[in-house]
Amino acid sequence: MLKTHSIKKDMKMKLKSICLATIAILLLASCEYDNYDMPNAILSGRVVYEGSPVGVRATATRLELWQDGYANRTKIDVNIAHDGTYSAALFNGRYKIVRVAGAPWEAQPSDTIVVDVKGNTTKDVEVSPFIAISNENIHKESGNTVQVQFTVKNVVQGSKLEEVKLFFSKNMILDNNLNDGTESLDISTIESGHETTATVNIPVALVSENYIFTRLGVRSDKSNEFYYTQVQKLQLK
Repeated sequence: MLKTHSIKKDMKMKLKSICLATIAILLLASCEYDNYDMPNAILSGRVVYEGSPVGVRATATRLELWQDGYANRTKIDVNIAHDGTYSAALFNGRYKIVRVAGAPWEAQPSDTIVVDVKGNTTKDVEVSPFIAISNENIHKESGNTVQVQFTVKNVVQGSKLEEVKLFFSKNMILDNNLNDGTESLDISTIESGHETTATVNIPVALVSENYIFTRLGVRSDKSNEFYYTQVQKLQLK
């Protein structure tokens, strides 16, 4: 009986030792994890054409960041906001910015932009859109119509204008997927480099609103994505 009691006591001691060792390992691992440095810098800026930000569909377009000199070299995807701005939390160091496909501008995978990030760093990224839109003016006319003026420009040789749309929404975030109404404009009347004027009906579902948000978008045959103007608040009442 005494021997059995001694064995049980030894087993309890061993089990206790194992538990304490396990807890110590977990605490050590936790401390090591907590000791990893957090990103200490912010790289931010705009995607621009001729100095003006390029509006895009929110989170649909991106930039890639690469940092050389590391064994596990992987890309960092940076989403571009609807107004053409971007921001990324990084460590200080030298990075390469890559303009990738899937955007309303030319991909330039081999023509990288080098930026030295230290603390809060700002860097605008110049792009070459297939087709650009500028000099936009959207204002309400009498009744339930708006008049729009804009200029479309073929930038990349060989690009063909496929669509021009005016987007309407109750919300500030609007694009080809997120909207409360769209109106396609007749592209046969649009000439590159010349101002175009058009009158568009406000969607029936929005005419009773105090205000709405609008923006124009153009799309070329080289991309599924629109090049958008900046969002504009339109007072209806």
